[in-house]
Amino acid sequence: MNRLDAIAHDLRYAIRGLLRTPLFTIVALLTLAIGSGANTAVFSVVDGVLLKPLPYPHPEQLVAVWHDAPGAPGIATAAGGLRVSPSMLITYQDENRAFEQIGMWIAGTAAVTGTAEPEQVAAVATMGGVLQALAVPPLLGRPLERVAILGNAAGTTARALGVYYPEADVDGVELDPAVTRVGRRYFGLGDNPRLTVHTADARPFLRSTDARYDLIVVDAYRQPYVPFYLATREFFRLVRDHLTPGGIVVLNVAAVPDDKRLVSAIGGTLAAEFPQVLAWPALRFNSFLLGFTKPLSPVARDRRLGSGPRDVAPLRDLLAREARPVEPSKHPWTDDRAPVEWLTDRMIVEYAAEGGRIEEDYLPTRPAP
Repeated sequence: MNRLDAIAHDLRYAIRGLLRTPLFTIVALLTLAIGSGANTAVFSVVDGVLLKPLPYPHPEQLVAVWHDAPGAPGIATAAGGLRVSPSMLITYQDENRAFEQIGMWIAGTAAVTGTAEPEQVAAVATMGGVLQALAVPPLLGRPLERVAILGNAAGTTARALGVYYPEADVDGVELDPAVTRVGRRYFGLGDNPRLTVHTADARPFLRSTDARYDLIVVDAYRQPYVPFYLATREFFRLVRDHLTPGGIVVLNVAAVPDDKRLVSAIGGTLAAEFPQVLAWPALRFNSFLLGFTKPLSPVARDRRLGSGPRDVAPLRDLLAREARPVEPSKHPWTDDRAPVEWLTDRMIVEYAAEGGRIEEDYLPTRPAP
C-alpha cells in the first residue's frame, strides 16, 4: 500500500468513527472553532498594537512626553497630569535639543453618527492648519507688491508667499519673539528673503507705520479666541487706511460647524468699514473673511480668480464657488462693546454638549499622505 492509499484509509476510518459518535463530533468541532476564533482575535490585536508599525516615518522614534503635578489645583488634571499651555509648547520647541520636532495633542471623545446608533469613541485633536491666503492675491487684478501679515507666527504663510509671489515684500508682525525663533529654527521662516519680521502687536504696529499694503492678512487670533481689539470697527478702519486702492484684507476666523455667529459678527463689523465683504468657509473649523476697498462684481471676481499660480488653482476654485457676501451689522462691534469671549465660549460649549466631531475636512491641496 502506497502513502496516498494509507492516508485515504485513515481518513475513511476517522470519518466512520466520528459518524458513530455524533455528540462527540459536534463538541470537538465547536471546540476547534472557538479556539481558532480566539487565536485569530488575539493575534489581530497583538499584530495591530505590538507588531504592525504605526503609519508614520520611523515610528520607533515617536515618543510622548508629559508632566506629573499631583495635588496642584487649577493646573493639574484629575489624573495628576500637568496641563500644557501653548506658551509651554513654544518653550519646549525653543529649548529642544533631543527631538527632531515637538507638537501637541489633546485627547478626548467624539460622537460618531451615521445610519446606525451614535457611538462615543476616543478622539485626538492635533496641531495643524495653514492660512489659505494664497488664493486671494489674484483678486487684486494686478501684481502683488506688498503684504502685511498680522500674526506671522512661524512664518508659514510668508514662506508660501515667497514661493508663489517672490516679488512681493512681506512685513510679518509677531508679538512673541519666541515664536519667531521657533519659526527660524524649525519652519524655514528665513527662506523668504523679502520677509521683514517686526516684533510688535498688530494694532500698535499699524499705528506706528505709514506703509500701505496691497494685502493685509490678519491671523493674530489665538484660535478659536479673538482678541476683542482686533475685531472692532476702529481696528478695521485702521486696516482699511493702510491698504492701497483696490487692496484686500483677509481674516482667518475659527468657528464650529453650522454655527456662524462668530463669523457673522466679525464679518458684519468688517462690512461696516469695507464696501464689500465675502465669507469663505474653507474648512469645517475655519472661515476666511475678505474685505475689499473696491467692490468686485461676480463676473470680475471669477475672471481674476482664473489666473494665478497653477498649484493654487484648486483653492481659487473653492473660493469662487463657496464665497458668499456679508451684510453690514446693525450693531457692529466697537472698542467699547465687543462680546467676543462670551460668544466664543457659548459656541464651544454648545458644540461640545451636542457631541460634535472634531475631525477636519481636508482641502484639495493637502499633500498626499
